[in-house]
Amino acid sequence: MALTPASILADYTSGIGTQGATLKVNTSDKRIGIGTTNPQGTLQVGTGITMGSGIITATSFDANTASFSGNVSVGGVLTYEDVTNVDSVGVITARNGIRVGAGQSIGSDGALTYYGNGFNLTGIDATAIKDSAGGTVRVQANTSGAVVTGILTVTTGAVVTGILTATTLEQTQSYPTIRPTLDLNLAATKTLDRRITFTRDGVGTYTDELGIIKYASNNVPRFDHDPITGESLGLLIEESRTNQHHYYDFSSGWSFNNISFAAGISDPAGGTNARNLLVGTNGISAFITDNTQLTSGTNYTQSFWTKRDPNSAYFVIQICPSTGFTSAYRNFDLSTGTLGSGDIAGNIVAYPNGWYRCSVTAQCTSSGSGRMAIAIVDSATSGRLDDCTIGTPDQDGVYIWGAQIEEGLFATSIIPTSGTTVTRGADNAGIKGTNFTDFYNATEGTLVSEHMGAGDAAVSPYIALLSDGTNSERIILMSDFAGYQVVVVNAGSNQAILDGGTPILNAKNKNATAFKKDDFALSLNGGTVATDTSGNISVVDQLWIGSRNGADSYMNNTIQSLKYYNKRLPNDQLQGLTA
Repeated sequence: MALTPASILADYTSGIGTQGATLKVNTSDKRIGIGTTNPQGTLQVGTGITMGSGIITATSFDANTASFSGNVSVGGVLTYEDVTNVDSVGVITARNGIRVGAGQSIGSDGALTYYGNGFNLTGIDATAIKDSAGGTVRVQANTSGAVVTGILTVTTGAVVTGILTATTLEQTQSYPTIRPTLDLNLAATKTLDRRITFTRDGVGTYTDELGIIKYASNNVPRFDHDPITGESLGLLIEESRTNQHHYYDFSSGWSFNNISFAAGISDPAGGTNARNLLVGTNGISAFITDNTQLTSGTNYTQSFWTKRDPNSAYFVIQICPSTGFTSAYRNFDLSTGTLGSGDIAGNIVAYPNGWYRCSVTAQCTSSGSGRMAIAIVDSATSGRLDDCTIGTPDQDGVYIWGAQIEEGLFATSIIPTSGTTVTRGADNAGIKGTNFTDFYNATEGTLVSEHMGAGDAAVSPYIALLSDGTNSERIILMSDFAGYQVVVVNAGSNQAILDGGTPILNAKNKNATAFKKDDFALSLNGGTVATDTSGNISVVDQLWIGSRNGADSYMNNTIQSLKYYNKRLPNDQLQGLTA
């Protein structure tokens, strides 16, 4: 059919074509319909239109079916119900969800962000799924577990029903939001708070940061250190002890058997008062003794410092309980710093420049004059008082300094002597009066300590004590290895007894104890919180550090820090403070 001018087509309002109204032009509203006699827009295609090339620009485009062999660019919003492939440079909003067929995948060259909490996400294999609001990683494990190759940080707890495998697993700890009203950081400051009253009769000794033995005058506190690393260990609190050797430096008073002394050897205190024990004739045992007064049934600890002479064939020294004790011995290998053979327990502690402090403890079996012999032997496996055979007579031996024999199950700091026995008084540190009431809350509180555990599981030293000066009103923090670490007493009756686990012998421990009427709790070294929900709080007016009212139960070790909060802290914070 030949083209008809528009002016003529406008006259054919009833339609053109043999198939019935295949082209309709409405001049009144300027609409064209193809395949329809009632066009609803400027151009409406009833059964679809196929265009090989060119551009169609339209304010609105509506079609039942459209097929595009090339690309379609949409400057505004494209609303669709069912598509096979979508490549969008903007944001695609799927109101009823996105379904991915089996074996197919969904991903992104960049970050793929899911908005929401992720609770309904299932069947996803991803390194991490992060909530855009809170940064929460949510992992749903299958039967084989969830694998986390990065860092999983849990702020409020995690429940894992499968297997959680992680390269690094961190747990956020909970800490107080209030400051302690008493904060004694003893290891860091190496000084006492002005509110603390400290006393000690007699000279005391301690180890400084260089591992050298130092002396502290009467009533001067001591801040001890690890002899090898130099780490500050805090305030040293010891019970009263007496050194029964009249000459701790071996300068006099000792008896010799096949041994002689050479003086002028550098000692662990920075002086030259150590001696060289020189073995005499080969084929004879070599030892020294010093008799002291002993009491039957009492435990005694013999100790001294010793060092291998680098030019000597001898490197093993021996302690032998003798008169007044059951016959026994223990060898100490100075070449390795280890215990050798023997039938009694021994202890060896390293000090700088090759020195070691060796000790044994034995129970006296008969009162009167008695002794523990100190011998030199050929090897770490030698027997008691075996003959010496390997050295050059009067030239080979070992260095020795600082002898002490004292009542007790362990050695304490050296007590210098010169001609008589010497007693070192106990270390007493406490806070009383307004210095106490200014920081203390009578209705609730929390006491937190970091301290070295006892050196012997058979003792129960006090770490800190809140009391009224008697045993009737007290809150005890103690290092008890048998069953409990906190006791609360009111009107002479136990109100709460808490066991947080087993402290670590002769190592750092942390104890956080909270107290309030009917609400007591303890966490030891970050462990499970032990609680007691019944009892009255103690009525107290003083704090003692490392002893029971300055009378007994001394800790005989160091305390690094002691803090008091005037509120009963929550249990999770007790764990956080001691972890």
